[in-house]
Amino acid sequence: ARLNNTDWLPSANLTWKAQENANLRLAYSRSVNRPEFRELADVLYYDFDNEQNVLGNPNLRRALIDNYDVRAEWFPHVGEVLAASYFYKDLTDAIEEELIPSPERYVRTWFNSPHGTNHGFELEARTSMGLLTSVLQDVSVLANYTRVFSSIDYTLSRTDANGDAINTLEHRVMQGQAPWTINMALQFGSARLGTS
Repeated sequence: ARLNNTDWLPSANLTWKAQENANLRLAYSRSVNRPEFRELADVLYYDFDNEQNVLGNPNLRRALIDNYDVRAEWFPHVGEVLAASYFYKDLTDAIEEELIPSPERYVRTWFNSPHGTNHGFELEARTSMGLLTSVLQDVSVLANYTRVFSSIDYTLSRTDANGDAINTLEHRVMQGQAPWTINMALQFGSARLGTS
């Protein structure tokens, strides 16, 4: 594979301070998802975990992603936040896996889906445990929940009763995209000790 890409990756961020302790943020950015070397290498090898042969695709293209975000933030106290955001990602040439039938066993490889989208929302909260007792003033609890709805376009090819090809554009969920994630953390941070 020979990769020679020059990508312009613009970004813009706008923050409106709605109140002294509340913001509304708008953001746009472009990012790329480059294929890994194993996804590009035109070398057949055996994956013992999945009992499949694997073959890279040297014609694989990097994916371009346009990211749009809207986020509302409220800061009730210092070091605390409640936030809700909506995101939309427009993907061109998303990298996905496919299985190719083979006499010996299936061969796993990668290909580019022409178009896809991810959109969803995220809820985030961070608060100090100092609300319970001053002993825990330097301890914070963080949590967030993200819900993702994904869609990839693909062409379904079949033949009718006369043997004529029929191609229809269909949609499915993006491979490997989790529909939701939940994260929780306990954080210690002390300005007095200069550590976190």
